[in-house]
Amino acid sequence: ACTQFEVTEVDPTTGYFKANKEAEIVTNKKVNLDAFKDLLLIPDQDFVKGQFENIGYFNELITRDDLETVIIKNNLQEDIPSVRDKIGLNKAYKNYKEFLWFRYDTRGTGNNEYGQFIITNPGSLEDIFIAEIKLDRVGTGINDQYTWYPLFNSVIKYIESNSATYQKKVITNQASGTP
Repeated sequence: ACTQFEVTEVDPTTGYFKANKEAEIVTNKKVNLDAFKDLLLIPDQDFVKGQFENIGYFNELITRDDLETVIIKNNLQEDIPSVRDKIGLNKAYKNYKEFLWFRYDTRGTGNNEYGQFIITNPGSLEDIFIAEIKLDRVGTGINDQYTWYPLFNSVIKYIESNSATYQKKVITNQASGTP
């Protein structure tokens, strides 16, 4: 049965979430992700946070509210009056620390609507990664196995191809007796 917004572990044999299809990669810019792994700005959603925690790459996941709190604690309000728009995120990147911004968006309408995962570098406001999947509201529905897990798997593949330090969570064959 298909689930909706169920945080799950990656499959220990593959290192990916169990999905019934693959997302299409629209933008795939080569960057040194390890330079940005300290902080990822995410939407305020437990599902997104849980999935990124299970991917296990970024050191810290924060929401815009969390970022505002950090800015206040570091007395940076004069330099960063808001993080609710792109200019504010750019100022936070320049005055607080480098980070990446993850978000979900849609494009198209009706039978040609696509859900997108987007990762942006707030320093340049360049989208460095966009994956999308056609939203099937009638047939398979919009659910984890046909929508969200394939999109998260595309993020894992992007991290794999742009990080020298990422260790995918895979259990190797233990038949040889080695741990």
